[in-house]
Amino acid sequence: MLNKLLLTAIFSIAATSLQGDLAEAYFDVSAGYRRDKLSADIHSFDTQNTQISRDQISVKDLDLFQIGGKGFAASCDWFVRGEAFWGWSDNGKYKAASKVRKHLFSKSTAHLNHGKTKDFSLGVGYFLSLCAPFEIGPVAGWSYQSQEFNVKKAHFLNLDEGYDPNSRAHFEYNNHWKGPWLGADAKFNLLGFDLRAGYSYHWANWNAKWSMKNRSEERFTSQDSRKSSNAHGQVAYLDFFWGFCPFIDFGVGLKWQQWQVKKGKKKSVETPETQVARNQIQNAKWESFTVSLDFGISF
Repeated sequence: MLNKLLLTAIFSIAATSLQGDLAEAYFDVSAGYRRDKLSADIHSFDTQNTQISRDQISVKDLDLFQIGGKGFAASCDWFVRGEAFWGWSDNGKYKAASKVRKHLFSKSTAHLNHGKTKDFSLGVGYFLSLCAPFEIGPVAGWSYQSQEFNVKKAHFLNLDEGYDPNSRAHFEYNNHWKGPWLGADAKFNLLGFDLRAGYSYHWANWNAKWSMKNRSEERFTSQDSRKSSNAHGQVAYLDFFWGFCPFIDFGVGLKWQQWQVKKGKKKSVETPETQVARNQIQNAKWESFTVSLDFGISF
């Protein structure tokens, strides 16, 4: 409910601030390369609140192709900016390690399949003109990010029983982060070149779901969902544009994101039943870096 109210307020402020004549606007189509990595550290406790196991999960070298668009409109000193991006990947490395009562119990490795990402953001800000070509100002908004991927034919190594070549499983994972953010944007224009930059700090609600099938492809043998309202993120971007002809821009963009969850909780359903009474995510992270080529119109 709070997220809906915040998003409605941002749309209302954006519409109000742009009621006058547009002083500047642009829309760019973007395509580029993105690399992500994710990790989670999950502790499990019994009914006596004693830690009995620890699972460390990591996804590295997740290469994605990303496309999307960026938009900006300004009236007087007020401005609105937004972006939407979609990414796809079939390349990445998955690793997991389980410890039972502080002793390493099993490992699993696999390659990722069919990874997907989504990024949406909308913000409203006000520029302060410090000098003729340079402007900077506060900006606030709302964003949504999600990551999904499949892991096929994961191999398990049980350190007590040895490696089983038939121990394969299929995992499906998705998580999303959504919430408000606050930051600062700046722009610099000189001789037909535009430099746009910004930084924002995010407060997010985080939700994740994880499902696993056994090697016989039966119904999900394990399912769990995780959530936390104690998630935070940082996003920084730098765009360089050249207006090589009237109303047409060409540029290069860089973007970095880092998100982190602390003290989240996990509810699980597993077969066969275990003695786990409570699971807690001590630390979950997601980080990405994007390089893009942008082409658009400005007026």
